[in-house]
Amino acid sequence: MPDLPAETGTFVTELDAAFEAHMDWTRRIVRCAVLRSTPGEDVLDSQAHTLCRFGGRFMANRGHFEMLDAPSAARVDGVHQTMHDAIRSICSDIMAGRPGALRRQAGRPQSLRHRRTLTRQPTRPPDLDGSDRRHHL
Repeated sequence: MPDLPAETGTFVTELDAAFEAHMDWTRRIVRCAVLRSTPGEDVLDSQAHTLCRFGGRFMANRGHFEMLDAPSAARVDGVHQTMHDAIRSICSDIMAGRPGALRRQAGRPQSLRHRRTLTRQPTRPPDLDGSDRRHHL
C-alpha cells in the first residue's frame, strides 16, 4: 500500500460524513416515493451528482482515490452519476404523476415477476358446482 498523506484521517472522517449525508438523501427519496413530496431541487438537478455531499467530497479528493486505485475511482464516479440520474428520473415521474414510476418491471428477475403474479390471484374457493372459474376472470 502506498504511503498515505497526513491528511488521510481527515479525509476518512469527511468521507464518513458524506456517506451519512447520503443516508439522509435516501430518506428524502423514500418520502418522495411514499408521500409524493418533492425530494428537493438538488435531487432533481441535472448535476445532482456534483451537488450532494459525497459528490463534492469525492471530486475534491479524487486524487486520493486515484492514488489508491485509479480504475476504481473512475467506476465510483460513473456509478455515482448513474445512480443520481436514475433517481432524478424516478422522482420526476412521481412528481409528474406518471403512473408506474415505481412499478417498472425492467431488470426484475422472471421468478420475482411470476411470484408477484401468483400472490395477486384471487383465493376464493371453487364455485358451488365444483368448478374453478378463476381462470375466466
